[in-house]
This record gives sequence, structure tokens and C-alpha cells, in this order.
Amino acid sequence: MRVFYLIVLLFVFVGCSSKKVEYIIPTPHVANAGEFHSVLGVAEVKVPEYLNSDKILVEKGTKLYKIDAHFASIPSKMLTQNTIEALKRSLHTPNVFLYPWEFKATKGYILRIYLDEFIYKDGSAVISGSYFIKKMHGNVVDERNFRYAQVCGESSEEIVKTLSILFGRVLEDISRKIARR
Repeated sequence: MRVFYLIVLLFVFVGCSSKKVEYIIPTPHVANAGEFHSVLGVAEVKVPEYLNSDKILVEKGTKLYKIDAHFASIPSKMLTQNTIEALKRSLHTPNVFLYPWEFKATKGYILRIYLDEFIYKDGSAVISGSYFIKKMHGNVVDERNFRYAQVCGESSEEIVKTLSILFGRVLEDISRKIARR
């Protein structure tokens, strides 16, 4: 009988330990930037290769390594969808779409975001990169390099949550600039 209980107990422990945790990158809250009366196309957010392979880069002093993050979806796609949702709310418009879009637009703007770093570095989450806001059939009207850092814990969950907050800061800056157009 003891063997039976031992086997049942073993299955319970194995069953509990086999759960795979998957992370989402939550859509950040972006402050109200005002109304936008044009069309905005958001190109897929470009991320470092390691991020799309379910890894977070960690740098400690001179050591650099990757930790598993197991994202629920492809991070570049999650960040793109988060950008669209956050800008729709912030700019009070339904006219924010994935670019390239399937309809012909004669006017509007295109947003491209490039992330160079999405990393945990010496006790802080760090996000850096650049973005470009371009007229549909014209020149770049705004561009900026950015770098944000915030102290956080070293667990994958804390790093992902903090990086989402930092991405929200990027989106706040973008929404303010787009609202002025």
C-alpha cells in the first residue's frame, strides 16, 4: 500500500513540475495624448534576434548570457499589437492599423520601431532603439533614439514586466509626437 501512495505522490510532483510558464508582454498604459484625425500604419516592431527565440539577454559585469523566457507568442508580434492598441487608446482613434495595410490610403503616417536592446543589465531592465514617423508619401517627420532603464529583480517575470513598462515610455513619447501632427 505504501508503494501505491508513493507512486501517486510521485505523479503529483511530476505533474506539477511539468507546467511550462509562458510570458506575455502586457500592453502598457499610455497617457492620453489628444486626438489624432489621420491614419497611422504601424510596421512590425523589429526586435533583437534573441528575443524572438524566447530568450532574454542578461549582462552581469563582463558576463553575457541568455535566460529562457518562453513567450506565449512571438515578441515582435506582441509588441506590434501592443503598439497598435496603446496608440488607439492614447490618440482616441480607431485609425491605427498594421502596416502594410490591405487598403489604399492617400494620406497618413507610418511608424517604425527598432529595438536594439531588450536586456537585463547589472540590476536594471534596459530597452534601447529608435523610431521613425514618416508621412505616407513623404519624408520622415520625426525620428528619435531612445534608451530607458529601470531597476528590477532578476526573475524572468520581473524583467518582462519591467521591459513592458519601459516600452510604454517609448509609446508615450511616440503618441505625444503623433498627436501634434
